[in-house]
Amino acid sequence: MGGLASLYGFFEHPDAFGLAGAMSPAFWWDDGQTLEYLRNQPPQEGRIYLDVGTVEDQDDPDLARRYHDEFWLARDILAPVYGDRLMATVDEGAIHHETAWARRFPGAVRFLFG
Repeated sequence: MGGLASLYGFFEHPDAFGLAGAMSPAFWWDDGQTLEYLRNQPPQEGRIYLDVGTVEDQDDPDLARRYHDEFWLARDILAPVYGDRLMATVDEGAIHHETAWARRFPGAVRFLFG
């Protein structure tokens, strides 16, 4: 749930969290409530990094598809507001695991602090 927590901190406490790194955010978890939350947030000054693997859950193809599909919904909500202050990355074949996040982490940091 770290990706969702990062986004929440970014929007609720922009003075403390001017950046959000949401790796493999589980937007599916709350049946769309986080997506609705994102739709209703006023623009902030910072940057947002989102990513997702195409095989987030190897054992549940339906859940893997939900990770991917709802990632695109979040991106579509945020992109018109954040433009080049939003980076959305899809990692082909990646699962929901620290090894995948570690591989994507350097690019996330370069974007957020670049």
